[in-house]
Amino acid sequence: PIYAHADGGRGFKKSELMVFNWSSALGIGTGKQNRKDHAVRPVSFKRKTANNPRVNLLGHSYATHYLWAVMPAAWHKDDSTFQAMLTEFGRDLAECFEKGVMVGGAHFRLVLLGLKADLKLQARAGKFKRWYSTCRKGPYDPKKA
Repeated sequence: PIYAHADGGRGFKKSELMVFNWSSALGIGTGKQNRKDHAVRPVSFKRKTANNPRVNLLGHSYATHYLWAVMPAAWHKDDSTFQAMLTEFGRDLAECFEKGVMVGGAHFRLVLLGLKADLKLQARAGKFKRWYSTCRKGPYDPKKA
């Protein structure tokens, strides 16, 4: 199981970028554990075994996320180019599910669970017309209309 991830970032001389990557849903934990829970009391940052998978939040993103593409601002500001890149990302992930990936003689199928991104990017990816920033934030007052 994997998650797709898209987010804006900064590059050379603070130029805007759009980053597309994916990460495994299973990893070595979250780092902060509940010390009262005996099942997770021995907090250790050593690699966990495959028999004890946890969520994938511990460690640097260089080690847990796999880069697919980076777009400069001039490209991702154009919505058609952004949608084309997102479609191609989806096609690649669909192929990883349908045909699978061979690693060291083993055949794996990557199952996409969802897209992780901020609300603004989720609305743009889904081509939503209405979302939080376009809706009224307070109660309707006919006197102000």
